[in-house]
Amino acid sequence: MSKELAQFVLGDPIVSPYKLIAASIDFKQWKSCVYDLLLKSAENTATTWNDWLLSLKEAFENNVELLTGKRRPLGSYFKRDSEESYRMIGDASTPETRWKSNFTVKTIHQVKGTEFETVVAFYPKPGPHDPCPSKDWWLSGRCEERRIVYVAVTRAMSNLILCVHRDTFVMLQQQQPEFIALFKILMAG
Repeated sequence: MSKELAQFVLGDPIVSPYKLIAASIDFKQWKSCVYDLLLKSAENTATTWNDWLLSLKEAFENNVELLTGKRRPLGSYFKRDSEESYRMIGDASTPETRWKSNFTVKTIHQVKGTEFETVVAFYPKPGPHDPCPSKDWWLSGRCEERRIVYVAVTRAMSNLILCVHRDTFVMLQQQQPEFIALFKILMAG
């Protein structure tokens, strides 16, 4: 979120105290806006990507206004797909996002052969218009999704945080109770 907010407010995805000062933005206010966006993103109860994105779009516009004093529509950062759903226009050339020296976001394919103290794996709710096969990765058989999940969960040296939608959790609990018993369960909402 910080990278996207910086791109829109500063014209550059890399934030520095000097750039914030040049733009007359208080560092504490910047951190507060980034935190607000991350919190709204994590607490969002939308069940589709489009609804989630639209709710973040409003939060994004509100935080841009807090930082710049101007209300600016973010239409140029979103596009509609063939189903008229919004998608964020991103920079596909950046393979990795780095926020702090000890916090890295990578795709599962990028972490093969590496290990981390803590791994957070997010599996969204499967839906009719969001063909995420996350409800299939614990079933028997040699499906590609299962192999990908194996790579993700075996990267953790000490802690594995598995984030799944409640529906996915219920299915997983019914089909793999021994696996679920290995986790400390924290439910949101």
